[in-house]
Amino acid sequence: TDVSLRVFDLKGRLVRVLLEETLASDRHTVVWNGRDDRGKAAPSGLYVYRLAAGGRTEARTMTLAK
Repeated sequence: TDVSLRVFDLKGRLVRVLLEETLASDRHTVVWNGRDDRGKAAPSGLYVYRLAAGGRTEARTMTLAK
């Protein structure tokens, strides 16, 4: 299944692409180290992650606390 996992700030700007690949249907774990795609530390606060897989997309909020 093609899987995409992306992190956005609350203004809708892409912060980090955590996953963009084909995975077998199973449980998987992805860890965000709090850095953006350029390696710069993201500030503490609320973020939105968007998971797309198998034709479905789901978005949820998360808090990055340092």
